[in-house]
Amino acid sequence: MAMHPITQRIKALMDERGMSKADLSHAADIPYHRLNPWFFRDNAKPNADDIEAVATALSVKASFLITGEDDGPREEASWILSVYDNLPRDKQMQLEGFARFLAEEAKRSQGSGQEPEEHPKGEDPDS
Repeated sequence: MAMHPITQRIKALMDERGMSKADLSHAADIPYHRLNPWFFRDNAKPNADDIEAVATALSVKASFLITGEDDGPREEASWILSVYDNLPRDKQMQLEGFARFLAEEAKRSQGSGQEPEEHPKGEDPDS
């Protein structure tokens, strides 16, 4: 039996990310018994709310799941937040620690003058 095209795209994204149906069910907050039939019944397909939840869990736009066409990049901050929201708590804590590290590093660089200053065109910074 062939899966619905939306489910085929979901399955391909799951495979890329090494996610099981149980992982997706948990990440999208969709009961497993509702998600599982999409993958083996040719007449089963997700409803609009489930498509949105799965898209968020897989860090893609819902329109990609529906059409298969990428209509441009997600806003990076939104993408990062959706990734964070779908990580297990221990991985969220690692990401938070790394973000703090980067923020402190950026603060130190700015304070120490390590970042090169931009100079207007034609102006010699050494003069």
